[in-house]
Amino acid sequence: MAYFSKEFQKFFKELEKNNEKEWFHGNKKRYEKEVKEPFITFLTDLIDAVQEVDGTIPHTAKEGMMRINKDIRFSKDKTPYKTHMAAIISSHGKKDMRLPGMYIQLSNEDVRMYSGCHSMEKDDLMSLRRHIKNNATQFDKLINDKKFKSVFGEVHGQKNKRLPPEFQEAAEMQPLIANKGFYYFKNYSPDLILDDKIISKLVKDYSAGNDLGQFLKTGITSG
Repeated sequence: MAYFSKEFQKFFKELEKNNEKEWFHGNKKRYEKEVKEPFITFLTDLIDAVQEVDGTIPHTAKEGMMRINKDIRFSKDKTPYKTHMAAIISSHGKKDMRLPGMYIQLSNEDVRMYSGCHSMEKDDLMSLRRHIKNNATQFDKLINDKKFKSVFGEVHGQKNKRLPPEFQEAAEMQPLIANKGFYYFKNYSPDLILDDKIISKLVKDYSAGNDLGQFLKTGITSG
């Protein structure tokens, strides 16, 4: 089924030019009908489909959906609203994003799907690095898997310039150990939003990184 109409993208196209509270409040009913409600329906079905691949996703759509209001307290950009809808589909939804899952974002410009670990706490990072060090062959196989590479290409993340001594030798063999994050993503044309096969396409691609995601989860939780 098609979850969205062209009004979904039209709303965000107009919001980009009118990103202010007065305009948003004047178009709130439109936002609720054409954007928020369809997105909740879409997200509910997407979570159900992801659960068939990754059974650690127990939350509801509302627990995973991000607010459209921006946190502008520490931002130079003071526009009050995001120009996309987004959600975190993971073990605890948006309340706890330490474990890998799916981040999905729909806008007028594109569809984005991310997985892996973007920002990591020190203890989780140390635990994951030890897991990679102790299972280097398995990790190398996962990041070089043909399906993974065809969908996501590679693992991204900022790197530490200095590593603790216990990881320095292992990093010579596997440079990704120096990463401070381990994430991968795919961007799609905005035409996917109107595609009635949007969920099956997203879940198929997500599946290509699921084994790596489970490896990362094990590494984080084994510390």
